[in-house]
Amino acid sequence: MRLFYHAFTVTSLSFVKDELDREFWQSVLPRIATGHDYVMDGSLAVAALHLASLEPERSSQWLETALTYQNSAITGLSRHLATSEQNYEAEDPKMVELHKTTLEKLHSLRLTIDELQDPHQEIYRSTHDLLLKAIEGWPTEDSISWPIEIGDLYVDLLKQGDWMARIMLLFHGLSMHLMSRKWFARGSGRRLVLGILQPLEGDVPPEWLDLTQWIREAVDI
Repeated sequence: MRLFYHAFTVTSLSFVKDELDREFWQSVLPRIATGHDYVMDGSLAVAALHLASLEPERSSQWLETALTYQNSAITGLSRHLATSEQNYEAEDPKMVELHKTTLEKLHSLRLTIDELQDPHQEIYRSTHDLLLKAIEGWPTEDSISWPIEIGDLYVDLLKQGDWMARIMLLFHGLSMHLMSRKWFARGSGRRLVLGILQPLEGDVPPEWLDLTQWIREAVDI
């Protein structure tokens, strides 16, 4: 019981840097752990390691406990990945729903692109295809790899303030937000979206108002 309490209270405080971290460690993670034993085992392993650092006189005992739970977590995760139809890791249901809605919005954006009479239409299409491919692979693939593959012509449009290019960059911000439970992406998606939209407040074209407002609200999930 002490280890369980420590896992979702004291230990979590050591990792909290902002409200996103706090929500994850004290709300999202416990909810996931109740439905996935390997997540619970992993949380208990982290708690045992933390206790080992706090109680040097019992460190060997806590380290042994941590190793036991870690091995159990790895075994459980391997079993889950092997048997899961989608091969998905345990995810926050809110993020799963956001991923679904993001793909729907992306498909609608493609229809808009296809209806355009614009000299840059092919650039939009090819860039959109890469973006869609990256986000479709979430969470088992790295959905933030899109910038590595985009072309210079798209980057030039972005520098010129092209709104279709901006919208796709905002969707990339959403893909980063979807990855925000991983340490290297935490908070970066929200910062990117706000960094694009805040300086443009009041200057968003009418046709993009609803979509940009939805993206702005989505990164607060």
